[in-house]
Amino acid sequence: MRLPRKTVYALLLAFAGINLLVRYPTTPHGIGVDAFSFQVLSNSILESGRAAWIIHPLSPLGLYPLSYPSGSFFITAGLAATAGMTVELSALVLSLLTGVLGAFTAFVMAREFFKDDAFSITVALFFSLMPKFVTNTMWEVPARGFLMALTPLFLWAVLRAAKSLTIKNGLIAILVFVVMSLFHRLAVLMLVVFLAFLVTMIFVVASQIVRKQFPRALMSPSFRRRSRIVTLVLFGALVIALLFGSGVLEAYE
Repeated sequence: MRLPRKTVYALLLAFAGINLLVRYPTTPHGIGVDAFSFQVLSNSILESGRAAWIIHPLSPLGLYPLSYPSGSFFITAGLAATAGMTVELSALVLSLLTGVLGAFTAFVMAREFFKDDAFSITVALFFSLMPKFVTNTMWEVPARGFLMALTPLFLWAVLRAAKSLTIKNGLIAILVFVVMSLFHRLAVLMLVVFLAFLVTMIFVVASQIVRKQFPRALMSPSFRRRSRIVTLVLFGALVIALLFGSGVLEAYE
């Protein structure tokens, strides 16, 4: 459903206000171990003028021993130094902004799937208010929360690259991935998206070649019907194999 542009903008601003209200602090300080330990690390950057734990090029990404992704510490310390506020207040401001950012990135991602304003607005609302995202953006240095806020933007970049594989679109996807890696180690899971993209492109090219070689057989209704059934059966078999052969069920027990 298409909505007037001003209506879309008004709804997004309303969602931003709702996200700010939901994350409005009910305590005089942050909650959780990470909220305090991350503030200590951010404060150490202000006091010493450097991050003492960065001793290797992989240290900012948390991929070197005794290191941790440091993007959140630097952005918190930088805001505190620039705005002349405490690290704790800087963490609160960034948490609120990260919540609002999640609504906008989810909207952009949804628009890349379907050019439907109602669908995009609904995705933005549900994503920004999902409990896990809210709890990770409640007055703490944005690490996992910022990763979650950037995930829709990364998927948007990958979708754009899939539709139009250009150097610009590819660099945007890589840049977003690098920024996510600076905030949390879980960004490594996005490599699965890259792998899925490459496998998909291989299958697309292979299917185009096969269709040109055997157009009558592959375009027939019977082949299409059978291929769907075979694909569904193979997918079901793969899911069952992963559930009962990978040890996932035993881990959850």
